[in-house]
Amino acid sequence: MTNDKAAQETYPDDSPYPSVFRVARDAFPEAKLAAFSAWNPINHGIIESSIGVHKLSLKDRELAQAAAAYIRENPDLKLMYVELDYPDAAGHQSGYNTPEQLRAIEEADENTGVILQAMEEMDLLKDSLVIVVSDHGGGGEHPQQHGSDHPLDKTIFWACAGPGVIPDTTIPDGITIMDTAAVVAYALGLDAPPTWEAKLPRGLFAEAGTER
Repeated sequence: MTNDKAAQETYPDDSPYPSVFRVARDAFPEAKLAAFSAWNPINHGIIESSIGVHKLSLKDRELAQAAAAYIRENPDLKLMYVELDYPDAAGHQSGYNTPEQLRAIEEADENTGVILQAMEEMDLLKDSLVIVVSDHGGGGEHPQQHGSDHPLDKTIFWACAGPGVIPDTTIPDGITIMDTAAVVAYALGLDAPPTWEAKLPRGLFAEAGTER
C-alpha cells in the first residue's frame, strides 16, 4: 500500500477490532481525545473518523509544539497519541543504527521533552501514564529497510512511567507493540475488547492481575 493510497482510506467505524480511541470514546463520550501524527495515514487509516478525536499532522518539531500547546489549552484531556517520524525517515535514508539515525533519535528525544514540559507545567505528570514505544526496528536484512523477520527489524523499544507502575520493573520477554493498547485500556480503567490480541504484561502494574 502506498502512502497516497493509505492516506485516502479511513478505518471503518464498525470494525470488530476497534482502536483504543474507540474504546475510550465509548466509555467517555465527552472526553477530549487527541492524535498528533507526523505520518498522516495513522490519523485517518487507524483511528475511526467519526468519534470526535482531535487530529493533526505536521513535521516533528512543529507537531511536538502543537501537542504541547494542546496540552496547555486542554489540561483535562483523557488520551493523547503522538507519533514522531524522523528516526524512521533517517533509517530509510541513511540506514538504521547509524550516526545519522542516532542524531534523529536525539531530536525525537528533544521533541518528547517539549511535550513532557507542557505536561509538567499543567501538573499532569503525577496522574498520567506516559508510554514511549518504537513501532519497529530496522536494518536487519537490509540496512535501510524493515519489515522482515530478522530480530533487528522486530525488536522494539518499549517503556512506560506513571501511577501504579511498579518501580524498576523489567519489561517481560514477549511483549509486542499490540500490547500497548491493553496497557492504555487498563490505565483508563477499561477492559480490552475480546477481539484484541493485546495482553497486559504481567508485573507491570502493582494491582493488576494479568495473564502474561
